[in-house]
Amino acid sequence: MAQQFGMGTFKGPPDKYNSNTPLVTSVDGNVYSGNIIAFAKWSKGGFLLLADSLIKKVETNQGNPGVRVAKEDMKNAGLLIDHNAEYYKLKEDVSLPSPTYAARLVHGYDVSGRISWTNSGGMWLKILLK
Repeated sequence: MAQQFGMGTFKGPPDKYNSNTPLVTSVDGNVYSGNIIAFAKWSKGGFLLLADSLIKKVETNQGNPGVRVAKEDMKNAGLLIDHNAEYYKLKEDVSLPSPTYAARLVHGYDVSGRISWTNSGGMWLKILLK
């Protein structure tokens, strides 16, 4: 089982959602641009951020303090390794409370998980949940 990080209730997706759907997020919001930086799945145990996902090193001032703490906890647990000047790389899968929490961790600023995460065809999570 993946280690859990973050504060709050770890929520699974609605029952109608297919938890086998692979999700991605990209630097520019376009999965076709080749700028995918993170991979995830949403299951009953929480939002699973998959190994080899990239996590922004520097947050904006708008960054959620709880997300910064989770990032520090992951660094202290040895789960984040230097990838380049801008990103860490995640060594193992980790479980996070929600898609939004994961998106904020990955991108380093406040962002909605429902529009940050898409399937491989570029369909937003908010549409996949309908």
